[in-house]
Amino acid sequence: MICDRCYKPLAEGEHGRWKCPLEPRPAYVGVIDDQLEGGPRRFETMGHDAPYIETKSQWKREVIARNLEPIVKHDRAYYDRMFRQHDERLRDTGRAD
Repeated sequence: MICDRCYKPLAEGEHGRWKCPLEPRPAYVGVIDDQLEGGPRRFETMGHDAPYIETKSQWKREVIARNLEPIVKHDRAYYDRMFRQHDERLRDTGRAD
């Protein structure tokens, strides 16, 4: 018998699903998005001369050049504090706003 993909005898080598060298295989393209969430903008927290930054890689280069340390403000402690303040407002005033 002959392989319908590579036309070699089935006795030679391995043939079958995922084994034949000419079998088409799925190709996946992994793309890492380099755009900033919210689009390009000026970063006024980087100093007096606020740079206009368009991509994440440009932001990273600017942070390294200015010897800055990125800080994530919205960690678990931030949300715990917000929940606590909300609960206190509800308890004190009976209103959420």
